[in-house]
Amino acid sequence: MAQTTLKQVPSKVASLTPFKGNSLRAEIIGNEYRIISYSTLMATVDITTKAIWENDRRYSVTTSKHMGKVRAGLASL
Repeated sequence: MAQTTLKQVPSKVASLTPFKGNSLRAEIIGNEYRIISYSTLMATVDITTKAIWENDRRYSVTTSKHMGKVRAGLASL
């Protein structure tokens, strides 16, 4: 799997495509698409129903930047 840049994250999330970046990644486990920043679960999407769960805690500047890109992709679902 090629390294994903932060700029590519919204399109990967919108298509529910697994990816791996430096500190942000997404994987499919069972029926869930999981987005993880460092070791923190940031969001999940039920692949069948497209139900979205987002972590609503506040984090560092970097993790907040990650969530901005993730939310841009989730908005396209």
